[in-house]
Parts: sequence; structure tokens; C-alpha cells
Amino acid sequence: MTSNSVWTWEEQMKFLKALAICGFDETLGMWRYLVNATGKNEEEVKFHFEKIMVEIKKIEASLIHLLKNEEVSGGHNNNHDDNEQSADGEDLKLN
Repeated sequence: MTSNSVWTWEEQMKFLKALAICGFDETLGMWRYLVNATGKNEEEVKFHFEKIMVEIKKIEASLIHLLKNEEVSGGHNNNHDDNEQSADGEDLKLN
């Protein structure tokens, strides 16, 4: 699918707002809602949606990579020792 459609900032914001409202179910209803919200045709909307999904996947992959690196470096536990207390006050070893 290819589209040379140029999206203005306003159209982009309408698209994102409509997508947040209708969700990512990729049904005929979703496409119609996005077409009505943006004034673009269905091909343009579908192509734009695919581009957005690629960007979302890149962001998610980067976040997962960052979280894994933080776990390896121990950065998530800087203010605590390796022991936590249970409800009755006993130390629990987390290793």
C-alpha cells in the first residue's frame, strides 16, 4: 500500500485523537471513524496507520531494551538493600 498524502499537524492530531477513542481493532468501523475524523480517504488512513504502528513498535522495542539494561545495572533498586521485610517483620532475601 502506498500513499503520497501529506498530513498537516491538525490532521495528525485528529487522527491520533480518533485512534485513541476508537482503539486499534482494525475493523471496518475503525477505518470509517478515522476517515470521518480526518477527511482523508481509506487508503490514506490505512497507510498512515501502518506508519504509526511501525513507530510505536520501534518505541516499544527501545523501552524494552532500556528496561532490560536497567535491570542488568541494578538501577531499579538503588534505594533498597537486597532484603525486604514480610508483613510479620521477618527479613526476606530477594536473591
